[in-house]
Amino acid sequence: MTTSPVMVVNLKTKSGTDSQAFLKLYDRCFGTNLRILDGKYTACRAVDEDAFQSFLLQGKIGPFIRELEDKNRKSLLPLSACDFHDDSPDGMARYESALWYEANEHFNNETEAYTRLADLQGTSIPRMHAHVCLSLSGRNSDAPKNQLQPGTENYLDFKGVLMEVITGYNLWDLPTSCAAPADKGEWPGIIQQAVDTAHEINKRGLILKDSGPRNVVVDQSSQTPSLIDFAQCLFKDRLFELLEEMSSSEDDDNDNEDEWDAETEFWQRVRSLNALRRLVQL
Repeated sequence: MTTSPVMVVNLKTKSGTDSQAFLKLYDRCFGTNLRILDGKYTACRAVDEDAFQSFLLQGKIGPFIRELEDKNRKSLLPLSACDFHDDSPDGMARYESALWYEANEHFNNETEAYTRLADLQGTSIPRMHAHVCLSLSGRNSDAPKNQLQPGTENYLDFKGVLMEVITGYNLWDLPTSCAAPADKGEWPGIIQQAVDTAHEINKRGLILKDSGPRNVVVDQSSQTPSLIDFAQCLFKDRLFELLEEMSSSEDDDNDNEDEWDAETEFWQRVRSLNALRRLVQL
């Protein structure tokens, strides 16, 4: 299960030597965890792409994305692309457009996370080599860029990152991988290093929505774990700003409230949201 397609690519350096990098793309058309409808993965069909490009040519996508951004900016629980899928004429187009927004947000989150974690790159997380943008006129596109309204060309592009390749195994496979230490006494130390790294990341203001063993790669030669996949992480400072705005709005008429604390409010709401999710899953 993945949100973004990935592959190892060969690069030519300025000195003429070959190098490898890990290419991760943020493309709305792919990702089994991204394209979910009714709890199931749904592939991007030609008719879906046609609906998206028609929506784009009509100039509807810009206002829709701005509306979506505004709603998400004011909510602790952002809207999902599936919230926009319905039987209306623009239902599929709005769904595809919301997927574009989600994929773009994943890229923004990932790149900002690596910037904030610059001191951990190459030791506890992979090195970020470069950002990439593939500018296409669409897949079998009927929407050439010269027909688009100004400022909308980027909706036919998709972004990616080039990262350090770590040769090893997934922490989830520690008990079964032939690359893992044969001495089981070394296993707790590897796991503890991964836990310590998650703590260091959290200390730098990031909240990992998924810090499970599948998002940890262990280098085979050094047996050092590196955490990966920050596309869906949260940033505490932004959450505190949102909570402060929400609390200010709620308390406009309450001048005698006790001094407000952003972090206390945040964790209170997290507990409430977790309780809500558990109820929804029942």
